[in-house]
Amino acid sequence: MRGCAHCGHEGIPTARFCAACGLPLQGDEGASPLPFGHVLEGKYQVFEEIGRGGMGVVYRGHDTALDRAIAVKVLPAHFAGDAAVVERFRREARAMAALHHPNVVPVHTVGRVGALHYFVMKFIVGRSLAAALCDRLADRAPPMSVAEVAEVLIQVCAGLEHAHAHGLIHRDVKPGNIMLGDDGVATLLDFGIVKASRAGGPDTGTGLVLGTPEYIAPELARGDGPAGPATDLYALGVVAFEMLTLSALFTGETAYALVTQHLEASPPAPSSRNPAVPAALDAIVLRCLAKEPAERWASAAELSAALDAMSASERRGAARRTINRAFASIEQFLSQYATDVSAEGCFLRSREVLPVGTAVDLRFTVAGDDLLIVEGQGEVVRVASGGGRGMGLRFTQLTPAGRASLQRILARGSPRA
Repeated sequence: MRGCAHCGHEGIPTARFCAACGLPLQGDEGASPLPFGHVLEGKYQVFEEIGRGGMGVVYRGHDTALDRAIAVKVLPAHFAGDAAVVERFRREARAMAALHHPNVVPVHTVGRVGALHYFVMKFIVGRSLAAALCDRLADRAPPMSVAEVAEVLIQVCAGLEHAHAHGLIHRDVKPGNIMLGDDGVATLLDFGIVKASRAGGPDTGTGLVLGTPEYIAPELARGDGPAGPATDLYALGVVAFEMLTLSALFTGETAYALVTQHLEASPPAPSSRNPAVPAALDAIVLRCLAKEPAERWASAAELSAALDAMSASERRGAARRTINRAFASIEQFLSQYATDVSAEGCFLRSREVLPVGTAVDLRFTVAGDDLLIVEGQGEVVRVASGGGRGMGLRFTQLTPAGRASLQRILARGSPRA
């Protein structure tokens, strides 16, 4: 059994790459297809390797023509003679390029230089969900909160619903394929084994990998039915279980042992390993993990609606938090604390952030020529880390005087810092 040097995940003995984070397992790093600083087609400069899978390497890069950060996925040249792998790589690029959604990574262009195929994507500042979970394990931190899990799942559902509406099934949803941006946005990556759900669409082809054993839906494991939206929702249920428990749904020494459990074993409820998980979320996750596709949620949108309803119920029963800050001037309020201020909400710069879904009582006092007090209630709708650390706040109710003060602030100062 080999462990991943990056995240510690122990996969099957024959695996070359970590099922959790996608990086090479010990002893299988291999040479990168491109050297540091290499420039593709005169404008795409690649830097360090940031990810690797069974048929592609991803680099951080720079588009010198448009002066923007990019990610470049490269199919190593030694695959050029394998028509099935090349077609699978091209299909991934085409599938991603056809999708335009904030929760799906956009593809900018597709290219080929000699035997080397590549495509260029948006570079997301953040880290994968796999890395975030591994960090929690390493730091002996608790699992993600119910509100955090629900927020990530709802965003991934939005991306999946968009893909499904375009007839595309991901078939490899896992923490390593979900990026958590510093801006609070969860983005779905890697459509490398995507399948068109409509008749006559592309398939993976005989002999190509159908998914990751830890997250494979029973119908994929059996090979007795077409992949559909419910296939991706099963994998998302496994991801949800890991976020809530920091443990694998099933474990095994071999791929066969893992697949057999997906086919036959009853999944445990998340609350059996984390008592903080409410019964409503247990039910949602276990429905995702039903053995038969027809017994799962009918769509990603339906799953998202259930998560949203559960979150709303949790918020109603949760204790409110207080945000009470005073400022000497409107300029100080807008430049040092609040950005993107509008009548609907604002983004608050803060080193200490509250979990998504937290209900708050708020009071912003602005002195100056005259006293302005914005007072009422709100809820945290997003959390951002990194250089722009803070939280997005949606106003749910402001007092009449508080709303009038807010309008005066907006009228007298720039709504953006």
